[in-house]
Amino acid sequence: MITFLEPHIETVPAEFVPDPADTLPDRVSCIDGTLLPCWSYEGHPELYSGKHHTTSHVVQVASDLAGDVRAISDPYPGSWHDAHVHAYAETEWADYIGDDGGIGDKGYVGIGLATPKKKPPGGELSTRDKDCNKEINGLRSVVERAISHVKTWRIFHTDYRKPLHTFAQAFRTTRALYFFSTTF
Repeated sequence: MITFLEPHIETVPAEFVPDPADTLPDRVSCIDGTLLPCWSYEGHPELYSGKHHTTSHVVQVASDLAGDVRAISDPYPGSWHDAHVHAYAETEWADYIGDDGGIGDKGYVGIGLATPKKKPPGGELSTRDKDCNKEINGLRSVVERAISHVKTWRIFHTDYRKPLHTFAQAFRTTRALYFFSTTF
């Protein structure tokens, strides 16, 4: 039944998925990536996240400073790091956010987002840098809460068990239903 109904369900609420070109410019966006776990599909090593020691897909989530989700990217292989040449760049969100409109965690250092300072090798952060990090982390906490709200949808936080080729459509359907649910 799910296989039969899913394509129809996907098309109805698809209009509620916001276009990042409309929702990200002219506001500060907090960006973070999150894993969507899946089974250990044989023959797909690109889904393995060495950091988390599991197989998954990764998505980027953008929220505003009020914690409202403004965009959820398409899923990418779980081995892609947040600021990997693909994960954030593939979203094309940098074109809409610019160099002064985004906040990210230390995984986004060097790509134009405001990020906390990393401790230098063998050194310590200055008091000013620590205060700055505290301020940035306080601001970006809204995206962490936004991700937790997104992950209340079971498909986003438990292992995806259907065949791998069905994941993209299931994800698009659930993303559309998530945004549909937030409009009412």
